[in-house]
Amino acid sequence: MSWAWKGVEEVGGAMKVLTEKLQGVVNTMRTDGLRRLEEVETAKGGKVELERIMIAKYLEPGRRFVPHIDNPNNNGRLLTFTYYVSPSMTPDTQGGALRIHKSITGPPIEDIAPAFNRLACLYSDSTVHEVAPVENPPRVTVVAWFSVQSQEEKKEAMREIFRLLMKGRK
Repeated sequence: MSWAWKGVEEVGGAMKVLTEKLQGVVNTMRTDGLRRLEEVETAKGGKVELERIMIAKYLEPGRRFVPHIDNPNNNGRLLTFTYYVSPSMTPDTQGGALRIHKSITGPPIEDIAPAFNRLACLYSDSTVHEVAPVENPPRVTVVAWFSVQSQEEKKEAMREIFRLLMKGRK
């Protein structure tokens, strides 16, 4: 599996169009009364916005990602979007389903089959999920995380990124 990370400020071209569309989805969720978005925004004093975007490529058969929660630390990340971009992806032959679990150790309760141009959304801080083994690569997705952070949390996150960058220069 390979990853390509982009910060919000680095997104351009087709990715920029996609992130703008996703922000539109988030705005629609808010105006359609998704109470949880409003509650979190009120508590944090900010709006749910794009935090980070990633391209995930599963290029070998059998690759998977174990059950996990994207935001177990409750650091403001609220929504995870997964957009399937491989034209060759078909639900019946691909494998690599986005598998939803009730708990980390519990059995799966739902599989979202990968299909070209499909968009899946889940709560980053509470939805246990995995990528089931890929049978016929490639499985290529764009994953976007939306978060809401107070101004102080944003500053602290930037300080942490700077610390990590400086640590890598030694």
